[in-house]
Amino acid sequence: MKTINRVTKNGFSLIEVITVLAILSVLSTIGVVMFGKIMDYRRQSEIRQSLNINYLRLSNRLQADFDQIVSPTFTQGRLTTIRHVENEKRYQSVPLDDDRISFPIMYVDSEDRNTVVQIFYYIDRSLGGAPSLVRVISPVGQKEPSGAREIIMTGVLAMKVHCYDGNNWLEEWNKPFYPRAVKVSLVLADENRIWEQVVRESTFWLGNIL
Repeated sequence: MKTINRVTKNGFSLIEVITVLAILSVLSTIGVVMFGKIMDYRRQSEIRQSLNINYLRLSNRLQADFDQIVSPTFTQGRLTTIRHVENEKRYQSVPLDDDRISFPIMYVDSEDRNTVVQIFYYIDRSLGGAPSLVRVISPVGQKEPSGAREIIMTGVLAMKVHCYDGNNWLEEWNKPFYPRAVKVSLVLADENRIWEQVVRESTFWLGNIL
């Protein structure tokens, strides 16, 4: 007597297939969203790291110039800061600090001669694209920047300068002697993602320069 074994193949019902596809769709969506957030966070970290490195270079450049500052007793130059707020309100209609600072330093020219010049730091918004912090070398005693201009850093949206007189931090300085310290605050942004911004601040102590 032969026994016939019948194998019954049970398939998935339509409801089961739809349920599985729905779960896979949800998991896929979550994966894509999480991947996008991870990549965006990584991009933000890279931008902030780049901005911090550029700011460190800028801060070192400012410190090098302040280290070469010349006493106003022996020159016609003086340290001057001008308080200004940009009127156009380019970014989200927020007024931006647009201060300027200048002071005399000892400068070594192309022929290795020491000469006193007036250094200007200010934001140039006329270059197109993101605004840039520029450094201009002018004749000593010059009240307006004129001469060789160097772009120190691009993507500088705002700069605010305070001077310390020993008691208070002042927004403007135009005295025949130097302040005890200068504090420079900057808003830095990535050129391609202008909304990615950091605020950095450094204080430069001048001591008792007469």
